[in-house]
Amino acid sequence: MAESAAAVVDALRMQVPPGVVVSASVGTASGPFRARPTSAGRSAESDSARDCARAALAMLGQRSTDIPTGEGGQPVWPAGFVGSLSHCPGFTIAAVGRVGVASAIGIDVEVHRPIRPAVAATIVCGSEASMLARLASSHPAVAWGAVLWSVKESVFKAWYPLTGRWVDYTSCEVVIHPDRGSFDARVVAPAGPTTPRTFAGRWSVVGTHLCSVVIVPVSRRQDGDRLIRSTRVPLRTMSETAGGGAMPDEEQTTTDWRAVAAALANDDTRTVYAQLALGQEPDLGATQRAVRRAEQSVQTLSRAGLLDDGGRVSGEVFRDLLAAAAPPKREGIDRFLVDGRIVQYPSNPDERQALLQRVAASALQPDEVVDEAEINERLSAFHDDVAVLRRYLVDAQLVERTRSGTEYALVT
Repeated sequence: MAESAAAVVDALRMQVPPGVVVSASVGTASGPFRARPTSAGRSAESDSARDCARAALAMLGQRSTDIPTGEGGQPVWPAGFVGSLSHCPGFTIAAVGRVGVASAIGIDVEVHRPIRPAVAATIVCGSEASMLARLASSHPAVAWGAVLWSVKESVFKAWYPLTGRWVDYTSCEVVIHPDRGSFDARVVAPAGPTTPRTFAGRWSVVGTHLCSVVIVPVSRRQDGDRLIRSTRVPLRTMSETAGGGAMPDEEQTTTDWRAVAAALANDDTRTVYAQLALGQEPDLGATQRAVRRAEQSVQTLSRAGLLDDGGRVSGEVFRDLLAAAAPPKREGIDRFLVDGRIVQYPSNPDERQALLQRVAASALQPDEVVDEAEINERLSAFHDDVAVLRRYLVDAQLVERTRSGTEYALVT
């Protein structure tokens, strides 16, 4: 167990970017840590998990500090830091980084073994069932249900700090790439316009364990450029620890509003920012310590993009953040949908037909026959007035009634 756990730690350390520290303890945890709180001994209050987190923070120069538990059961990191905790029987781990390196981190470790079919049924959504079947056929030595579980745990641990809300397993659809040791995930849940919904990460089976990791990189404002660009965060597969080749870099984009918020949340930094905005020199006092604090505050403001190269207050970062927060322009029939529900029927006949085709294909499978109560329930996911929507589908010759008039099927 100890050798396998150590191999996982080494592999995770190879995966995370510079500036993210991984700390682990073998033989201390009594049960699996979950993204969302469950029972005592299986939650973020685990002493060993927080000991690992404090050790990681110490390696980043942060003095010993408490890591309280938030309302959602998540660890609350000191200002300027992000991180993630996980453990499985006999193995506890923490990954911590500064906000300038990552805006969110999600890690998960599990014992590599199949999960019960009843549990698997609660986490699978969309096309994942068929994907798991294909993977089981092509790579039978891997417990793919457990990999899917671990991947979603990592995604949720990265998602929650960005949104402040947990989501169901079925609100996250994952595509696993077996030969690359990577995955792509999309979360479908209410969130702010700047919150990333797509996540890319790595997974691997190492000895008797499997693990997964998601690093959400920080976007930085480039000097002289009004665009917010993402940093490239290399995430190497764990096969590299066995001499495998490195995977191409992957990147995601998210705005850097957290760095701005973290900077202005500090009293000293906020005072210095106000002084600079008024054209004054930074002044927190005449003592040597006060001068150092003022210098550190200026550095923090510069890293957050709040000052230009000359140390002057810059308003560009706020314009950039507002521009990045603008919702993307919807095109085609997506103009008539919000969160998958119809908010308006198109007046254009071709667009209306295309919208109804999407609804029909989503609500019914080929050769499937359902009664009126069932089709009404399915159509309620798209519009409250299911009777009108059902009639539109029939009038468009996309759905037909059976001879009894009480059952419905796709027109073939």
